[in-house]
Amino acid sequence: MTKYIFSPDKHVGWERGNKKLKPLHDEKAIAALMAFARDFQPDVWIEGGDNLDCGPVSHWIKDKKLSSKDLSLKRDCDKYTELVLDPLSKIPSIKKKYWMVGNHEAWLDQLAEARPGLTDLLDVEHLLDLQDWTVVKQGKHVKLGKLYFVHGDNIGNSKTGPAKAINDWDHSVRFGHFHTFSAGTKHSPIHSNDIRTGIAIPGLCKRNPNYASGKPNQWMQGFNFGYIRPDGTFNDYTPIIVNGIFTANGKTYGD
Repeated sequence: MTKYIFSPDKHVGWERGNKKLKPLHDEKAIAALMAFARDFQPDVWIEGGDNLDCGPVSHWIKDKKLSSKDLSLKRDCDKYTELVLDPLSKIPSIKKKYWMVGNHEAWLDQLAEARPGLTDLLDVEHLLDLQDWTVVKQGKHVKLGKLYFVHGDNIGNSKTGPAKAINDWDHSVRFGHFHTFSAGTKHSPIHSNDIRTGIAIPGLCKRNPNYASGKPNQWMQGFNFGYIRPDGTFNDYTPIIVNGIFTANGKTYGD
């Protein structure tokens, strides 16, 4: 049996608000996940995309001098290494690690298009030590047994996303991108035992970024873990994290 953890949308990085920098990632939630991982001892880890926020190279703020003041891609990468890469390197059970490129990391490619001389420097494998990771290009997937994982930026929206994911992939799919939890199911009368599920998995970023202007939203925090049996069938679970705390497998983390 293969044990895995799928964790999208950490958005490690900072934004400027009220004339000061504030983190987009949630260190407490990330630390709680890492504590669970040390107990769970997964065989496979999937970083599900938008792992870095990449705000310093965002096209949304390229002409906004105040919003981009003091943002640093190096600081973001150093913090991501501290919070994620270094702790994972100390979990001996992990035999396979996947690093998905999300739409935020794709901003690096957009900048490289505008500044070709920076292409090599803007590659995630140059910015981070990913020598033990398989980098999954934007829009591609990871398959474990009968379960597929994608970032989710090519899936409609959070309300219709689960159904669209099932129809598009014709398999069970787990995806991030929408920072919320939603689920859908489908089964065929021809293959009555083949029940397909699509689930949007929350991330580990803050729930109220500047651009949301404090408006109500569906964002929440969480991750996905599960068990893949030798025949490809699986069971998986999505703990929802509240104030940096969740309970899974009978133990509470983050308190």
